Amino acid sequence: MKIDFTPAQAFGPFEPHSKEWHDFRASGIGGSESASILGMSKYKTAYQLFLEKTGQAERFEGNDATRRGQAREPVIRSKAKEILAPFIEGDFEVIDCGEYSYKSLEWPFLLGNIDGLIVTADFEWIGLEIKTTTSFSLKQWPANGLPEHYWVQVQHYMAVTGLTRFFVICEVDEKFNLVRLVERDDEFIKSKLVPAAGEFHSRVKAQFWPDDQPATEDDFKTMFPADLTGQIVEADHLADLFKEWQALTRAREMADERLAQIRLKILAEIKDNKGATDGKYLATWSNRKGSESFDKDAFKKEFPDIYPRFLKRGADTRTFKIEVKK
Repeated sequence: MKIDFTPAQAFGPFEPHSKEWHDFRASGIGGSESASILGMSKYKTAYQLFLEKTGQAERFEGNDATRRGQAREPVIRSKAKEILAPFIEGDFEVIDCGEYSYKSLEWPFLLGNIDGLIVTADFEWIGLEIKTTTSFSLKQWPANGLPEHYWVQVQHYMAVTGLTRFFVICEVDEKFNLVRLVERDDEFIKSKLVPAAGEFHSRVKAQFWPDDQPATEDDFKTMFPADLTGQIVEADHLADLFKEWQALTRAREMADERLAQIRLKILAEIKDNKGATDGKYLATWSNRKGSESFDKDAFKKEFPDIYPRFLKRGADTRTFKIEVKK
């Protein structure tokens, strides 16, 4: 359903994740992209996003986890009223507006696709964002909050739509749901999200990435995937950094050695018990089932003719190390 958010213009309807939907998203900054721009995403850096949006790298088309989430979204939305009933007083409706995309009128480079809109009995509008996760990844969810990149995404949607609150429903292993209520943070939106997204959008339009822009190690791997010259760069000005690296490496080795000694002493105390405690700290030595793995060597021996067909070569990499020059 098309929703008339006062500070935004609606576009669509689009088939979710269709070419037209992706093309519209490419015209600006989407909600899931702001965290990358701000350096608050564990999935993609700002530079990697820049390469995608300027056509220098393939656009991420999804994986098993994202496809599972897309498949579960309408199911979770259909149950949203039941899930949210304990959190909202009085009657309310949940509206599906996923076919439409929205562009901010104040900041036209900001785009948004929201999963739903909650309309309460007193006509308050509250946004709805739907996520899925696994019990293994549940540790990324704070007790009363969101993973950082999801919080940024929801703030982005509030910037686009003008909404002041968002409910986030996260389904865990299709067994139970987490519910979080997120309040709008105007200071974050205006002082951090909007300026960063605007600057990034300008770079994309100009197809320009400044050489002095701070980068992560992943960015450097993307920029310089291979040694093309075989040359050693003379860099006397890095002498202090080389020395510091060596000193810190040795300190880490000594710390690892001491940690190993401490571990052995604690294990000697636990023996065949579950754990040990001094009243403040608790050390446990828990049972764990052995993991199953594929015996590559046995397969190669048993099926030498077909083994090569199943070999998969990984991407070339570069190894970084510092040692005393011989």
